[in-house]
Amino acid sequence: MGMNKNNLRKFELLCREIEREKFTGKKLIEVNINTGRITRIYEFPIRKEIKE
Repeated sequence: MGMNKNNLRKFELLCREIEREKFTGKKLIEVNINTGRITRIYEFPIRKEIKE
C-alpha cells in the first residue's frame, strides 16, 4: 500500500485508540488503497459488559 509517513502515523494512532477502547466501541477504517489515504472512519457503539 502506498502510505506515506503522515498517513501511516494517523493509521497507527487510530489503531492505538481502538486498543484503548477495549472493545466497548468499534471503529471501521476505510483506506483508499491507491492513495493510501484514510477516506472514512465509521464508529459503532457496542453495548457489552466487560467481565474482569
